[in-house]
Amino acid sequence: MEYVASKILIAGAGAGKTHDLSELVLSEEIQENKNIYVITYTNFARKNIEDSIKEQRGYIPDNIKILTIHTFLLNELIYPYSNYILERKYTKAVSTSLPSEAKKKRFIISKLQDKGIIHNEIVLNVAKQILVGNISQTKKQITKRKNILEHFIASIGAIYIDEAQDLDEDVIKIIEKLASENISIYMVGDPKQAIKYPHVLENFIRKVERGEVINFQMLPYKNITHRLPNEIVQISNLYCPENQRQISKNSEKGSISYIDVKDKEFDNIFSKVKENNGLIYIKEKDELFETRTKEKYNATSLKRKVT
Repeated sequence: MEYVASKILIAGAGAGKTHDLSELVLSEEIQENKNIYVITYTNFARKNIEDSIKEQRGYIPDNIKILTIHTFLLNELIYPYSNYILERKYTKAVSTSLPSEAKKKRFIISKLQDKGIIHNEIVLNVAKQILVGNISQTKKQITKRKNILEHFIASIGAIYIDEAQDLDEDVIKIIEKLASENISIYMVGDPKQAIKYPHVLENFIRKVERGEVINFQMLPYKNITHRLPNEIVQISNLYCPENQRQISKNSEKGSISYIDVKDKEFDNIFSKVKENNGLIYIKEKDELFETRTKEKYNATSLKRKVT
């Protein structure tokens, strides 16, 4: 069978994704002067991988770089090459709150760019512009992008991507580009947990299954969970594709409770969940809930309207 450099694994909650990924990273053999990049979407996930590698090895080898996707793209691609290809130099990134109105948002992002500052909301798109470009690029831009790609991949031995369901279409385009250049990429994720970009990973999986992504193949689905109780898994299985349904090896039965918004204890329970940083998910805002807050650096948190 022909060797395929890049692979994607679909594994549900509690399947041991982080531990297995850490094992694979530590077993990777790469050339001297090359790095293994382990990419996550959040600092929380990054810390989990760091802890897992330390638990298995006792330390993190110098050639293993564990970074969030934004840090990776900023340090390795945007800061070094944005001025060369986009004639726009960035030296700093910020995550300040942006207005919801598109025109105002573009204005603020533009003003930040004038100062050499990139907002984290556009980091993924700018990275794609630098490395992939578009169909209307000039011959000069094509040459520049080839130069960038050559330098960018020179130190990359392999890339491991955790929580792939959090990636957007711009990052997927970058991944496809790198895979086509024979960079070894290992992606692991769970489409059932995709919230911000609910269909991006699913669409990518379909492309891989149809053979439309160069140098990429699907690994067998990993559907055993050791963390989730059986009752919860059975409910979850009602709402996901058949090949993503899980089997629980957890001895606990488990239970799910709910409370109606009209219940007299609702406000008290809701407040406690927020105070404990519990996950709160709503389908859409209504007369009771908003999906935005004016708190700085916390644009996705939820709040109860005061009436």
